[in-house]
Amino acid sequence: MSHNVVTPSDPGEPSNRPGAMRSVQSAEAICDARQVRDVITGFIDETTRRGVPPEPLRAKLTGGGTARTDKKGWYISVDRSAAIGEDGNYYLLTVPGGLKERITGVRLAPSRPTPARVKQQAGQQNDDLDDYLTRALARRINEASRIADDG
Repeated sequence: MSHNVVTPSDPGEPSNRPGAMRSVQSAEAICDARQVRDVITGFIDETTRRGVPPEPLRAKLTGGGTARTDKKGWYISVDRSAAIGEDGNYYLLTVPGGLKERITGVRLAPSRPTPARVKQQAGQQNDDLDDYLTRALARRINEASRIADDG
């Protein structure tokens, strides 16, 4: 766990109080969460507008193989390890499990989406989150077009 060290010149400055530092970090987390929520909402709106349907999500199991899940959504990482659910939640799709879960399936729990986490999971640390999701949508539209052309 990392700690921020602040050494203000005036011991009475708010940044010298532990509660103030937590408040600043909480405020940043709230802003990040709102930013991600807005981007995710825009992503879902755009996929719906373009007629890209959600698909059943599959999870990668740590014990090997994949399992069906209880969610539908859109994969946002090329390796299908992260997705946005049709419910507007962000899901990490690598979960503990093995043979039992391959047979019975798994229930996904939403992950807390932060811009850094979504981009890290997608391997895109330097990209703007909105730009990344726009490219993810374009990939999904291209996949759907290829499937339609082949069928």
